[in-house]
Amino acid sequence: MVEGDNYSPQNYQGISQMPPSTTKKSNKIIWIISGVLIVSAIAVLIILLNPFSNAISSDELSFGAYVDLKEAGKVNFEIDEEDHELIIDNIRTNSVEINIESNTITAMLEIGEEKKFELNDEGI
Repeated sequence: MVEGDNYSPQNYQGISQMPPSTTKKSNKIIWIISGVLIVSAIAVLIILLNPFSNAISSDELSFGAYVDLKEAGKVNFEIDEEDHELIIDNIRTNSVEINIESNTITAMLEIGEEKKFELNDEGI
């Protein structure tokens, strides 16, 4: 053994084993990489599944649906397998201006007013 060498059988069980400080650094890197991968996977799932989207199903649409929207709020819905998006453009004291993107329809609705729109060329 060379003088100043801290080698002892208690510190190392074999030539292939790394010193404890290197093992701790490797474990820390593995945990960081694992954490980043888990967070990334969760973000991708949220984007793909989007549980917070304002979408109205066909059943909800036919029976009526309530969606709480603010200005610039959006809601997606489907009629006859065609996707539509309603956007709240402007909220005033007694009215709201809406825009239906799929057919480029803009309308003003007063409080309590109901309107029907032609969206599928089959009549209202």
